[in-house]
Amino acid sequence: MALSIQSFVNDEQHLFEYMGLQIYISRKDREPLVFYGHVENSEKLSKIIVHLENGLFKGFEMAPVDGVPELDDKDKQKLMEIIDYNLNDIIKYWIDFFVYHKEVPFEKILKPIQNNNS
Repeated sequence: MALSIQSFVNDEQHLFEYMGLQIYISRKDREPLVFYGHVENSEKLSKIIVHLENGLFKGFEMAPVDGVPELDDKDKQKLMEIIDYNLNDIIKYWIDFFVYHKEVPFEKILKPIQNNNS
């Protein structure tokens, strides 16, 4: 059975929206830290897995979601940028959501993310 993207994202914790890209925490994925990116009105979905070792950040990687087409390259890049730029907040939200069972805020990012490598 194919995954319905709309039913998937409706059941997840929406964190950010950036230039049409929506970022979610999955209620099903507790470990490792996994965040999903989806563009509204699309049937594409990608995820980012954040790697921690002994509580320290070790990096993150983009991964496909089984049975679902991946985001386009441009949207994958936006997803990586927003995770990188907001990583401290995102990890805090994950802890608040899964450890402390707190509500986490939704944020619509209106300013373009400035790449620190430029």
